[in-house]
Amino acid sequence: MNSFKQFLQKWQGVLLIFALSISAYGLLISWLGFYVDDWTFNWIYQTFGLAGLVKYFSTNRPIWGVIYQMTMPLLQDNVLGWHLFGLFWRILTSLSFYWLMTLLWPKKKGLTLAAALLFAVYPGFLMQPLALTFGHIWLIYTVFLVSNCLTVLAMRTPARRMVYSIAAVLFSLVNILCMEYFLPLEVIRLVLLFYLVAEPLPFFKRWWKAICNWLPYMVALILVTLYRVFFFKDQTHIYSLRLFTAFKQNILAGTGQLFKEIGSALYQSAIFAWVQPFTSLFERFNLNRTFELLMAFIVVLFVALMIVLLRIRHEEENSVQFSPLLVALSALLFAGIPFYVTALPVEAKAFNSRFTLPFIFGASLLLAYMVTLIPVKWLRVLLLSLILAFSVGFNILNANDYRLMSQKNNELMYELAWRAPNLKPDTLVVTTEQTQSFFFTESTMQAELNLIYPHDKSIMYGWGFTRDLSDEVSTPMQKDTLLTLTTIVHDFNGNSNNVVVFQNSDDGCLRFIDSNSKFIPSEITDYSYQNISNATDLVSATGEPKLLNAKLIGQEPAHGWCYYFEKSDLALQLKDYTAIQKNYQIVIDRSLKPYYGYEWFPFIEGLAWVGNWQSALSLSQRVIEENPTNDSYQSFLCQMLSQAAEGTSPNTDSAPALSALNCSK
Repeated sequence: MNSFKQFLQKWQGVLLIFALSISAYGLLISWLGFYVDDWTFNWIYQTFGLAGLVKYFSTNRPIWGVIYQMTMPLLQDNVLGWHLFGLFWRILTSLSFYWLMTLLWPKKKGLTLAAALLFAVYPGFLMQPLALTFGHIWLIYTVFLVSNCLTVLAMRTPARRMVYSIAAVLFSLVNILCMEYFLPLEVIRLVLLFYLVAEPLPFFKRWWKAICNWLPYMVALILVTLYRVFFFKDQTHIYSLRLFTAFKQNILAGTGQLFKEIGSALYQSAIFAWVQPFTSLFERFNLNRTFELLMAFIVVLFVALMIVLLRIRHEEENSVQFSPLLVALSALLFAGIPFYVTALPVEAKAFNSRFTLPFIFGASLLLAYMVTLIPVKWLRVLLLSLILAFSVGFNILNANDYRLMSQKNNELMYELAWRAPNLKPDTLVVTTEQTQSFFFTESTMQAELNLIYPHDKSIMYGWGFTRDLSDEVSTPMQKDTLLTLTTIVHDFNGNSNNVVVFQNSDDGCLRFIDSNSKFIPSEITDYSYQNISNATDLVSATGEPKLLNAKLIGQEPAHGWCYYFEKSDLALQLKDYTAIQKNYQIVIDRSLKPYYGYEWFPFIEGLAWVGNWQSALSLSQRVIEENPTNDSYQSFLCQMLSQAAEGTSPNTDSAPALSALNCSK
């Protein structure tokens, strides 16, 4: 029993970091998928192999790409495996930060534990579900932190100073060569070295001693920075040095811009990030079952943290060797240099939250320091527990948002497969954008389509969003026009004759659009995309429909309204009206309903062509009644039914149906 207590006392910080990290990021990983660059990296590797990865990263962090060349063959298209990979490196980064804190302030256990726990659940970074991409970034963060740990050990253990120093420099070199995110944080090492100087030296001599110790790191930092800025042209081509341009144009305006960006970044990363969990959770407050369970979880976690943290004894040292406040402020001030120079906004939301990563060091240490200033222990524990519990809950909500995005995206791809079971080679799929399209860009969707849609790897499909595509091709798009969508590894070269256009709405089903369609959104009509949409030639129904790669996209959703809509729309294209009547009967028997009234149109038209005029009439009347504000529904239904009446054999039922709808002959 005593040995178990000793184990808990020794490893309590590590266990708490594990528990909070898994609670914040691990509960929903079985339901998460790939997002943004995760799809791109996987497609590049699966299609073009290691050579494709080399080519991709040759223009963007080539040394970092070497790590991908080692990890991609191991996990390949294992989605869950990549999420475990991302979680593993996030936890390891938090543990490395905790190690560094305990090395710096071994007797200030309250401060070090608080800082590490806050680091572990930091709510300003919202892209943890991009596990393949950011798992590799957390790996580099770990390398940076371990390098600093080795520097501290080198300064405090003279007997092994050379070994630790060499290892620290090598780890530092890996960090600054791989990517620019944590490059400026190398300055923190100089601050640490200043305070770690053992001799009681005057201020300036102490700084000189620190600079001498920092010299190998400084040389590496300067050389790599110069290479990135002045010689690695792809770096500045992708992210131009906008701040320097602003200074050249007007030094006062440039200075104002710099201070504005610094102030905004510090507010977003060190203040708003910690407030966001509280404001966001209360903004979302409702009485649905999921939210009730989440709030109950937060309460239980809060109480558990209070109990655990109150029971932990911390013997704080009275004499402080150096202030954590100075280290935290140094980290915050230098963290954003790459983003200030390139005018990239540091925000604790959406895609820009990736720029908060280097700020987590300073933001967590600063808040922990502020909390430890509270003189009453139970008040410190109360505040810290509240922040941690709400941060965990906020991260769970964030993961759930990604889960819903995956679900909606999976439904979209299956709807495409239902409507277009066999797409012909070199087809360009053009769609309108959904709300979450920020995490499913054109290149993302192209990679995803080529990964999950079964086809020979020598064939390639393209994907374009209506608004984005208009910037790349002349509009309105004409037939028989060559199309090129440029990517780093492999361009899509197509022709405007091989285009299918779909309306992709947040609420309704994926809907094929052509020149005969009605109620087309302006995103399509503004560029006349409906005139080149060619499902008749490009969507084949011959042979058995191919199954999507469920390992990547997830299992096929239950067959609800959209399934029967897509199948009926395809059957209408193939003039299989009997299939439409069967689908209609299933829809009626199961009481399935659409979100938009026009999604009934394939059923109405199919029923008319098969001669079931009574059902076509009653369904038409229902659609008109349920959409009283849309006058065009009646005229379009009349036009559609009149064409069916003219195209079928004489049927006495058609005239009464048309008359009942007040359709003129």
